[in-house]
Amino acid sequence: MDIPITTTFIPHLNIQSGPSRIQQNTGDLATPGFGFQSSSTCTGTFIFSNQQTRFGNIGVTVEESEDRGTAKLYLSTPCVREYKTIANGPIPSDDKPATFKAGDEILLECQLHFFHSADISEFYDYFFDHRKTLTGPTQLTHQLPFSAAWRIMEDKYNRQNWEESRGYFSVGMRETINQDWQLGWVGGCIATQPLLFAGEPLSRERAIKNLET
Repeated sequence: MDIPITTTFIPHLNIQSGPSRIQQNTGDLATPGFGFQSSSTCTGTFIFSNQQTRFGNIGVTVEESEDRGTAKLYLSTPCVREYKTIANGPIPSDDKPATFKAGDEILLECQLHFFHSADISEFYDYFFDHRKTLTGPTQLTHQLPFSAAWRIMEDKYNRQNWEESRGYFSVGMRETINQDWQLGWVGGCIATQPLLFAGEPLSRERAIKNLET
């Protein structure tokens, strides 16, 4: 079957002519901020911020010039996007601007990090070491051993997510259509690799069936 590759809408810059911009809300980001790496200069840059000001979440924008030769990075408060992103594409945003009166003040905290980065791996190593500098905590807290968390997750997938009649791992409990089979990073395939390589014999057997299905 000649079926084109299809995926949900993912925020991205524009490789065609026309406006090229990404607008995000810090509430949608794993870490409030953004960065880039330059292979030509072996340098990296990160801009980290708090998630909110007294007006709510902060806006994060990356905007390329028309000739794609330069780009601007913005932090704004309150977050007011022209469009917001959903699975089927951008739709007009319902973000609400603030009304300022004479004398009003607002504090937006951010940090700029400039560092050596020979490649993208070094860039991400720096990110994971510094991403909590404003939001904290910076120290790893051991609350549950990974081995114990793994046993809980493996048991849960085998007990609740396995669909025996058709031989696949569902996304959830199959209570709605969205909790059944899905392709993509949130689909049943997300469990296949860890269950195949780290699971008990039953998990490995089912992971193979999941691939075959």
